[in-house]
Parts: sequence; C-alpha cells; structure tokens
Amino acid sequence: MNTFTDKLLTLEESIARQKGPFILFAVLKEYRMVDSWDLVVSAEWIEYDIAGAIEFIAKQLYKTFPIAERKIMRIATVAPDNPDLLDLLDQYEADHEVKRMRRGTYFQHTIDQGYLFTARRRTTEPG
Repeated sequence: MNTFTDKLLTLEESIARQKGPFILFAVLKEYRMVDSWDLVVSAEWIEYDIAGAIEFIAKQLYKTFPIAERKIMRIATVAPDNPDLLDLLDQYEADHEVKRMRRGTYFQHTIDQGYLFTARRRTTEPG
C-alpha cells in the first residue's frame, strides 16, 4: 500500500463511523489522466442530502490531504440502485480494505486504475 491509499482507507473508515456505512467508496483514474482521481461513493445516508454529503466528504478530504498531496479532482455519487453499481458489486467485494480494480469500463468511463475500500451490497432492500 502507499500513503495515498492508506489515507483514503483511514478516511473511509472515519466517515463510515460518523455518518453510516458505504455501499461503495472507491477512487478511479480515467484512461490518460495523470495523477487525477475521482472519488466515487454510494451510501443510503448520501441520498438524503447529496450536496451536504459531498460538502462533508470534501472537507474531510481537505483535512486528510495537504495541498501538495491532493489528487482527488471530483467526488461522484452513485445511487444505491444504479445498475452500473450493481454490476460492479457483482464483480468486487471489499469491506474497509484496499483492493485494486482491473482496468475496464465502470460507470460508462474507461478506467485505467482503481482502488476499492468498500464495495458491498446493502443489507436490506428498500420497500
């Protein structure tokens, strides 16, 4: 592991303790992007206030990474019932750990590199 992924794992665990569990917490680097990552998150608690959740996560990122180490360019939220997310969860499972993703197309983007920290189906279905 490296400092980048170590810090993200610690951040994911901290946010989950404060706000609730994630369905997905991952960083993805698109093909041809140099050291520029997207943080992709999904959680039931995010759906209640997406803007507030993004603001909270961004503040935590700023606290975790000094300016020189900031590689996250965008925070993207994914609805828990998004078909692309469900496909990803069929391929991967992670629970507060670092797992490297295969190159491929995820969420309609060509991904060169990716790391999962949490990837798990929600324990209860809505309805």
